[in-house]
Amino acid sequence: MKFSLIFLTLVILLAACNKAPIELNCDYTTENIIATEDIIAEESNPYLAAYPGSWWQLTDGRTINCKQLIQQTYYNLESIDQDNCVENYTAYNITAPFLADGSPLFAIGFVDGGYGFSVNSSTSEFKKNREILKTDYIENGITDSWVVSSESSDGSLKQTVRKLNKKYNSFTAPNNIEYSDVIEIQQNFIFYDSLTETMHNDSMLFYYAKERGLFMVDYFDPIIPDIFVKYYYIAPH
Repeated sequence: MKFSLIFLTLVILLAACNKAPIELNCDYTTENIIATEDIIAEESNPYLAAYPGSWWQLTDGRTINCKQLIQQTYYNLESIDQDNCVENYTAYNITAPFLADGSPLFAIGFVDGGYGFSVNSSTSEFKKNREILKTDYIENGITDSWVVSSESSDGSLKQTVRKLNKKYNSFTAPNNIEYSDVIEIQQNFIFYDSLTETMHNDSMLFYYAKERGLFMVDYFDPIIPDIFVKYYYIAPH
């Protein structure tokens, strides 16, 4: 499984209030909001550079724009009461920067530091506190791995882990753009299939420059071309 630049395709979700279809043995269901939470952005990690007004033009033809999401509500399905045909949701009111390239599937926003949230518009799946960059590890040069996401079902496991590989005072990308204060993050996607008792592991490298953001992804795959930033603009912040 391969991920494109900036954790898959990043987009704004204008129809964020839509719920994922639920299969129930009911003629109708009642939607019940059991909790409400406000998520307000504080400050982007400087290596993410998620500052509204910034943009990055990529070698694959896309342009990533950083915009401000203002009081948008997303819903996360917490549980289903099959007996009473009730779906229980948490409502998240979010004000935060997000990255978008105009695609209809995925959005990611940065809450504070290296944490983030994501929403998949096809499933309305909401995830928060995805630790994209572990700030204290980066500041102190700690190379231990941390878990970004983990899902298990029927003995199978899907897990994404990251680690700080290296720090560079300066780094020249293959398209000859030079960056200073760069970190190299290795990401591993691990999938254990309990039916076949096999383990799959895909790795890739992400390169971030301080106050410039993500500028390169190395896929470790000769078939998939690496992606670079051709031009960028970082808005005043």
